[in-house]
Amino acid sequence: MKFVSNTVEQTEQIAGKLAENLSLGDTVLLYGSLGSGKTTFVKGLCRKFLIEMVKSPSYVILKIYHGKNLTKNDKCVIYHIDLYRLEQMGQINGGEIAEYIFDENAIKIVEWADRLSEKMLPEKNIKVKLEIIDDKNRKITIINQTEEDI
Repeated sequence: MKFVSNTVEQTEQIAGKLAENLSLGDTVLLYGSLGSGKTTFVKGLCRKFLIEMVKSPSYVILKIYHGKNLTKNDKCVIYHIDLYRLEQMGQINGGEIAEYIFDENAIKIVEWADRLSEKMLPEKNIKVKLEIIDDKNRKITIINQTEEDI
């Protein structure tokens, strides 16, 4: 699926639509350059789970949010992983991240997913590529694991 977002609010709305179909075990892999809207997209995803205080975890790599899945009327955990500060996964023990990325009892959102090695990509994933068109507009491409790569 491809979208063009003209505002921050539209980016969050597109993310919110994706969030309606997420369930425990899903991993959302975000790709895009600095300023392309990855954290804005995360905010839109998390709002659907009644999580409002979303900030980029760039300095700590991982933030854990506790929310509520309104579709299923139950609690859920979201791991927000930001790999911006990592030049490559070798800078940290892959096992430290793997325990979160492969957790089937949480929804995982990974910013800068291009920094993950192939073996760290969960089989069940949704890839979101955000591209800067200009100062306000973004192209957003969403591909699930059964479609071709971005």
